[in-house]
Amino acid sequence: MNLLIVDDTPINLKLLRAQLEAEGHAVFEAHDGMDALALLERQRVDAVVSDVLMPRMDGYRLCHEIRKHARLHDLPIILYTSTYTSPGDEKLALNVGADKYMTKPASVETLVAALHVVITQPHIAPRAEALVEVEVLKEYSERLVSKLEEKNTELQVQTEMLTAEIAEHKRAEKRFHTLFEFAPDAVMMIDQQGIIRLVNRQAEAVFGYPRDELLGQRLEILMPEAFRLAHADLRQGFLKNAMPRAMGLDRSDLLGLRKDGTVFPVDISLSPMESENGIMVAAAVRDMTERKRAEEALRGYATRLRELSHRLRTVEEAERHAISRELHDRIGQELSTLGLILGSLGAKLSQESLRAVHKQLQDMQGLLKSMVANVRDVMAELRPPVLDDYGLLAALRQLVIEFGRRSGIAAELSGVDLLPRLPSIVETAMFRISQEALNNIAKHAQAKNVEVSLFAAPDRVVLDITDDGVGFDANETPPDQQHWGLITMRERAEAVGIAFRLESAPGAGTRIALEAERAAT
Repeated sequence: MNLLIVDDTPINLKLLRAQLEAEGHAVFEAHDGMDALALLERQRVDAVVSDVLMPRMDGYRLCHEIRKHARLHDLPIILYTSTYTSPGDEKLALNVGADKYMTKPASVETLVAALHVVITQPHIAPRAEALVEVEVLKEYSERLVSKLEEKNTELQVQTEMLTAEIAEHKRAEKRFHTLFEFAPDAVMMIDQQGIIRLVNRQAEAVFGYPRDELLGQRLEILMPEAFRLAHADLRQGFLKNAMPRAMGLDRSDLLGLRKDGTVFPVDISLSPMESENGIMVAAAVRDMTERKRAEEALRGYATRLRELSHRLRTVEEAERHAISRELHDRIGQELSTLGLILGSLGAKLSQESLRAVHKQLQDMQGLLKSMVANVRDVMAELRPPVLDDYGLLAALRQLVIEFGRRSGIAAELSGVDLLPRLPSIVETAMFRISQEALNNIAKHAQAKNVEVSLFAAPDRVVLDITDDGVGFDANETPPDQQHWGLITMRERAEAVGIAFRLESAPGAGTRIALEAERAAT
């Protein structure tokens, strides 16, 4: 038989065509009623198998048009549908001229048997009033088709969005895998029981285990102490069905354990992550061996620098003391002797005839006195004799008086003599720090008043230097010159065991406090 199949769904057309052609029938295709009528004008067929719900012209209207066609009116027609399946739908199909009404799916044998029946029996004449029902159903069908098309478009958009999401998810998984696998730290994914479920390449290198030996093991075998500290906190979060907080085990004594038994320092960060298997924890472990070595070397270097600085200052003070003594013992004495000789000559040359020589001798005596004063100033700068002879309070008094005279800033000293005295090296450090502090005040503080006080207690001595100047933010680095001066003072204090404390704020002046321990009396 030559058969015409009318259906707007390509897959339905292909399936039915394949089945009928396998039975030896010739099959033609149309996608709706209008295509079917156009094909029937040029091609003779023995029967028509048509779907009902189609765009432009549905199966009901196709039956009606065939039955009123002069040449095609006796063509056998089977309506074959999965959409209209009620008894009313079948009655309407027969009223518009269909020979048989079948619902999908049906076997090809059943369909071929039905075709043989409708070809041999008389054809049903259409009822005129049935066309009105067809028009109503057509409008309904068009609305249904429109809704189905909208739904189909919506589904396509959703499908595209889902496809895009899946693609992005795959890209994200790939990025995560790359970051995880090639992270510079050892990274392990741990479940709620502390079991290692995933490790990266660096974890193998750090701990010396092949990957397959780490998987399924407890984190405890690698970091016993860290596991004990972290697991209780994380476990509590798991029991409350809450996402545990990210945490870093801020301990300098955390250790890792390699497969060969080597113990090494580690730094650990724990971050909760949601996975298909529930909440897991990503443990990032950094081998701190090289960093600890570098820190230790740096600390040793800093210690050696401090020791060297202290030795240099000790040598400097010794040289200052030696130069001061040399000036006093030799140049000072010689200048004094020279002064006596010049005075004696002046007394002998008092006659009128030698007045010019007498005047020159007086000028020389004035110059000599100035030289003696300058030498004494240099001696005081190098090493104030008063510090050695009379102690720290007397040396500070001389320093404060000279500071006030030189800077024009009102300066006061209060305190008591220290008995017993502090070690010479401590007194010298306190005096030098006071010199540096007063120099800084004169250069930078814009102060009007300065107070220096020396307090004594049975177990300690406190030297306090306070000004009412502009101050600065003690949490930030002060200007360069002042910054280096503060560093020098702090290092000088720390070198001999003096506690150094700095207090300052913008507009609130500056206070420097030095505290030295002393033997109880």
